Amino acid sequence: MAFIAATNAPRRVIDLRGPFGNAYSLMATALHLSPKVGLSPDIVIEEMRHGDYPHLVQVFDKYFVCVVDLVVPPGDLAQLHN
Repeated sequence: MAFIAATNAPRRVIDLRGPFGNAYSLMATALHLSPKVGLSPDIVIEEMRHGDYPHLVQVFDKYFVCVVDLVVPPGDLAQLHN
């Protein structure tokens, strides 16, 4: 169970099939969001870079699940959770 402080800020939704779902855009979003959730951008980006695209998405989701919803193409869901 995770306890998350309530905020009035709406959650972001990123469709991985769209222009904001590419690796560079996800890393830019991570850079922007990291300080807002109390993380070091350098550590998050470094971890995101240590793998392929599914790894990058998994790391992004691990750190930003509290503020971002990812829309995943149905056929890719199993690949992203390996």
